[in-house]
Amino acid sequence: MHSALSALASDSDSGSDADSDSVCRCLLHCADDHVFVWGDNDSSVTAVNMGGSVEDGSTNAARVQKFQLTDTPVFDVSRLTSSARRARFLCAWGRRGVACIELPKRTGKAGRWVMPTI
Repeated sequence: MHSALSALASDSDSGSDADSDSVCRCLLHCADDHVFVWGDNDSSVTAVNMGGSVEDGSTNAARVQKFQLTDTPVFDVSRLTSSARRARFLCAWGRRGVACIELPKRTGKAGRWVMPTI
């Protein structure tokens, strides 16, 4: 298992609410060459670039980007999906709501997202 996915699995072991056991949750989504993982603990999205190869010189850390949302959903997220083209938008939804998440533009050979500077 990819080291980033192992870390996410250990972070999400704490349950969010009492009836979460009765809800089917799909917090992992694959699109193009990325795997997106919803982080329940901090309402974040982690993107793991599964494209490329070991020969391209990129490390595991360089393939992982974590997005902290400015406006987090006020409901428990049970599903995550993306727009069909280049995963520009993510959709997180649950029993009590839907949230649309816009990702920054992708750039460069590795297709990394441009993180805004503050």
